[in-house]
Amino acid sequence: MILSTGVKDLSAATVTLESYYPKSRRTVERIRVSLNARWQGFFEQHEASVCDISVGGCFVLSEGEVSPMELIQIEIQLPNGDWMRLWGQVVYCCEEIGFGLRFARAEG
Repeated sequence: MILSTGVKDLSAATVTLESYYPKSRRTVERIRVSLNARWQGFFEQHEASVCDISVGGCFVLSEGEVSPMELIQIEIQLPNGDWMRLWGQVVYCCEEIGFGLRFARAEG
């Protein structure tokens, strides 16, 4: 059985992976890490783990519930034991796994 594509030149009907999958929104490469973290949203506070990070954001492994666009405060424990406190906005959520966080830009 032959399906008609309406295209006479089949080379024009070729679909590449680049055209099928949307491009990533990330503009900065992320680095895989395993850092302790804790975060606080509007209603909840949870222990967590950061599994990848860049200057622009990170992915937070956590069972806590967040909503896209929610502003949260996160504290990440650095390898030397110090804690770094940041604000960020949730950009996407993976239920029962975690969420992607875009760090807020510092003013001043």
